[in-house]
Amino acid sequence: MLEYLNSNTLFNTIAMLRPERRGSFIVVEGSDDQYVFRQHADETVTILAGLGGKSDLLVASSKVDEHAISSVYFFVDRDYDNYLSTTIPYGRTVVASDGHDLVMDLVLSDQTIVRKVIESHARGQVAEGGAGIVASVIIEKALALAFSVGVLRLISVENNWGLNLRNYPFGKLSSDTPDDSELVQLALNWSAPSGLEGTIRSEHGRFVETYKDQKLSLVGDHDFFAAAAQVMRGFGCKSVSGENLTASFLAAFSCNTFTRSEWFDTLASLSSTDSGATCFGCPCEAA
Repeated sequence: MLEYLNSNTLFNTIAMLRPERRGSFIVVEGSDDQYVFRQHADETVTILAGLGGKSDLLVASSKVDEHAISSVYFFVDRDYDNYLSTTIPYGRTVVASDGHDLVMDLVLSDQTIVRKVIESHARGQVAEGGAGIVASVIIEKALALAFSVGVLRLISVENNWGLNLRNYPFGKLSSDTPDDSELVQLALNWSAPSGLEGTIRSEHGRFVETYKDQKLSLVGDHDFFAAAAQVMRGFGCKSVSGENLTASFLAAFSCNTFTRSEWFDTLASLSSTDSGATCFGCPCEAA
């Protein structure tokens, strides 16, 4: 079931549909998350997607708790909640991704899948010296790029700088190994002048060093795949894009990848406790 709902219509829809359906409800933030869960949910499960994103899901979840509506679970991306205080608390029915977001959890739980995706898109291309492109090198460079942008996102939110970081333009970088100052300058070029440019540069450098051991938790899926595409273009894969890589990855992951997460166990346990049956259908027919 595909619906995009804000907090009010989302709660009203849940309250209306809950008496009519015997399986659990899983409410997610967007279409990618909905696609992922639909591949592995039990056939009785209803999956809804919110329109306003995480905040709408958290507000709706508090209403579900208040009205004691059973077997309804809200899955949200953790984002930077380990680093920033949240304005809306998580309730019992809210389950968050292990790392930054759902798709990155899948990417990092089994890098074999993303390596195969990269190798497929890079087939026929060769690196300098005539050797084939090494997927692990692409991944390492993409994670480094995405981490630096992730730090910038985090400190922009924390300090209310208002940087324009939507769809960060990795393709405008001069190379696949730019220094952090270039990454920051590109964001500044896309944002309204604030008079804080010097502060932003210095703070970004400081926090890159501070968070270097927590790199993977600060990398978002959109940044990772866009960064991977930028790195691949540097190796001659001119037509690849972050959207291409994301679509290929979502088509390739399996139950084995999906079931490795902590949130899988949490959701399975909650649904089993509340209704006597897990909300998942793994191993799925296509596994």
